[in-house]
Order: sequence, then structure tokens, then C-alpha cells
Amino acid sequence: MNRDNGHFKSAIWLLADSPPLDHAHKLDDPLDWRFPTRHNIWTPIETIMNRELFQSMKIRIDDSKFFIRNAVNSSHDWKRENKHILAADIAHFKSLVDEHQPFMILTFGQRAFEFARRSQGEKAKTFSYWTVAMLSGEFDARLSLIREGQGRLLPLLHAVVARQFGTCHATFNGDQANYYEHIGCTLASVLQGKFGNARLGELLL
Repeated sequence: MNRDNGHFKSAIWLLADSPPLDHAHKLDDPLDWRFPTRHNIWTPIETIMNRELFQSMKIRIDDSKFFIRNAVNSSHDWKRENKHILAADIAHFKSLVDEHQPFMILTFGQRAFEFARRSQGEKAKTFSYWTVAMLSGEFDARLSLIREGQGRLLPLLHAVVARQFGTCHATFNGDQANYYEHIGCTLASVLQGKFGNARLGELLL
């Protein structure tokens, strides 16, 4: 499997966890379209974003042009004995962000979020520290920073959204009916406010 795909200069980056341990050899890219995880954690959000953007701006995003990367190259790299590999991956990701300055990095799950936090110099937590409720709070708190150009990380959910969908929709929903609606509508609003029609088209289409 490729480590990443898409375009470094995209305004939006997607940071996933790691290749699926038993299926990586069958796939080409992170969040590969053929693997169901993508459609549990991202496709519904993209669908709602495009609904909102089309209704308000007559525009759609093409997420095939986003930069998409796995935080680590193997799920084994999260283990304590491989901390040197993890540290090198975090440093490399920091260099990519520093060079290309994406507007927004969407991270999937607690480990990818903590990985991205550390790459941006935030005080380290454990990789198992973040609960669904905590990630929801971080998402809300970081929105204003992104709108003001003071931050770029936004945590989303990973496999837990399929395994514990009731808890996720009840805990991470803002004022919407469910998690997907909350995230999709919020991200569309942020993009509209930041870029406007012409600039959004230039960056994301």
C-alpha cells in the first residue's frame, strides 16, 4: 500500500490511522475506496458537505484531490517497542505540514489525532487518552481557531463510529440529528466562510 495519495497543496488533508493489518496488501492507498472503513468514517461526511455546498454555492468538492495519508505505515508501529519509528513518523509529518501549510487536517480516531497533535508541538497525551466525548469537545474548541487561522487540526471518529454508533451519534452531534450531519454541515460552513465560491473551487475542485 502507498503511504499517501493526493495532492500536497490541497487545502484539506485527511490523516487516517494505519493500513488494515490483514488487507493492506490488497489495497493501493490510504482510505482506499474498495475498503469499507472509508465508507464508515468519511463518505457520509463528504456526501453531506457536498449537499450543503451545492445548495448554497452550486459547487461540489472532489476528495480525490485531497492529500490523504496514514499516520503510521503499520499498526505494529503504534506499539511501545517501536517508539523510535513513531517519533520519526511524527517528525516527518511535521515537516510536510510546515512545508505545505494545509488549511485543515482532519484526523480519524484517537491515535491519528494524538499523532497530529504531537507533530504540531502540543503537549503529549497517551494514544489511548481520547474518548468520543473528548474528541467532540476538541472538535468544537478547535473550530474557532481554524476560522481565525490559528489552528488546523480537527478530530473525527474512526472505527468506533461503526462499532458504537449509538454512543457516537448521541455524544458527538452538536445540535444536529447525528454525528455525520453535524460534521458535514460544520465543515461545509467553515469552507464557505473561509474561501467563498471562486477560491473554494480553485483549492478543492
